[in-house]
Amino acid sequence: MQEPTTLSETYEAWTVQSVKAGEGARRMCRMSQELIQPETRQRVLLFAITKGEQEGPNATLVMPFGLLLSEGFRIEIAGQEILRGAYRTCLPDGCVAEIDLADAALEALESAAAASVLMTANNGQPVRADISLRGFKPAYRRLTELAAG
Repeated sequence: MQEPTTLSETYEAWTVQSVKAGEGARRMCRMSQELIQPETRQRVLLFAITKGEQEGPNATLVMPFGLLLSEGFRIEIAGQEILRGAYRTCLPDGCVAEIDLADAALEALESAAAASVLMTANNGQPVRADISLRGFKPAYRRLTELAAG
């Protein structure tokens, strides 16, 4: 039986997507959660995790414009910082940051119910986006299976 070329599965708050470009091509997979502002339907945050066959997990965050880029961002669980990162660039979709997920950060994300992404607006005011971690563990398990081939 032929393997599907595209796959999308939902694990509570997380979506696992996988695409295989063609016969013999490597499957590209990610798990993600997108926060949308209900009134404007604009994206507030995209949190995506990718994992290659040999590489460890990597997180990509796409955040809104209007942030004080020099301050970077933090991810906290229950008030404890688990990750700190810098913005890489800003594109038409928003400001992009990439960060490797260390084992300790990954374990914290797998065992918690929620996390907060903390940013600083251009005016110096704190900006907080809360992400649900419901379904994170099974979504990451599936991402790992797909990345292994």
